[in-house]
Amino acid sequence: DECYICYGGGELVLCDHCPKAFHTICHIPQLLEIPQGEWRCCECSALLYKKKQRCGKCIECTQVDCGECTPCLSMKKFEGNGKYGKPCIFKRCKYMRYAAPEHMPQVAKKRKSRNEEGRAVAGSKKQQL
Repeated sequence: DECYICYGGGELVLCDHCPKAFHTICHIPQLLEIPQGEWRCCECSALLYKKKQRCGKCIECTQVDCGECTPCLSMKKFEGNGKYGKPCIFKRCKYMRYAAPEHMPQVAKKRKSRNEEGRAVAGSKKQQL
């Protein structure tokens, strides 16, 4: 057998629902230990998802909410009613997938605001989510 991700051999975890095998560090999300009992790999688990998930790694996923677009203004954290239900227009992931993201980012860059002439103001600052 060889790893489905890196094609290497060695100690592999075998999926109980398909012929794929993975190293614990190659599987997405990474496996911290060998799973016990019946186990589904990331590929087989993706078939169970009804909605696509954000990738969690692209620029759009790591942005903070702008606080100015219609979706943001409807969010409760921006004193909206929370009924719009869409993400910030700057957070729309281009790489949506049925598999869950490995992890969602903990740190995001703040969007630059624009002054009246359309020039960027303020540098990119890191902000804890």
